[in-house]
Amino acid sequence: MTFRILATVTIVLLVAMASPATSALDGLRPSNPQIRTVSPIKTSIRRDGDRATMIVLFSYKRIQTGYVGNADRPQAFYYTSTRAQIEFDCREHRSRIVRTIFFSDRMGRGNLVHEQNASSGWMHDDDHDRQSSLSFVACESAPDK
Repeated sequence: MTFRILATVTIVLLVAMASPATSALDGLRPSNPQIRTVSPIKTSIRRDGDRATMIVLFSYKRIQTGYVGNADRPQAFYYTSTRAQIEFDCREHRSRIVRTIFFSDRMGRGNLVHEQNASSGWMHDDDHDRQSSLSFVACESAPDK
């Protein structure tokens, strides 16, 4: 079964991940105009050597549509926020989405409408303002195990 939404969500989330932060953990200013807020969840940060994981909440301005299933019979689902588990390679300055959960209401509230475990490919952190990127928050905010 192919997941069309994976590519779209991966692109949207990775574009948002490159957005500069207002401060290290207060939330990010999204570069994608469809995203209302990008909020790293401070208590979710885990670091093990050069790798860190963090959950990030993305809340959208309008209802978004996702599609799952094969090309012949795609099924639509609707959401207004997502919670993405993102893995960071702190040494190589890259990240990838590991898991995404989609919610009916903003800020991770409402019904869970879809979830998927999927490792996207690694994307390099090209953010010029590294101290205000999600990778900086994940890699510098939590001590090593």
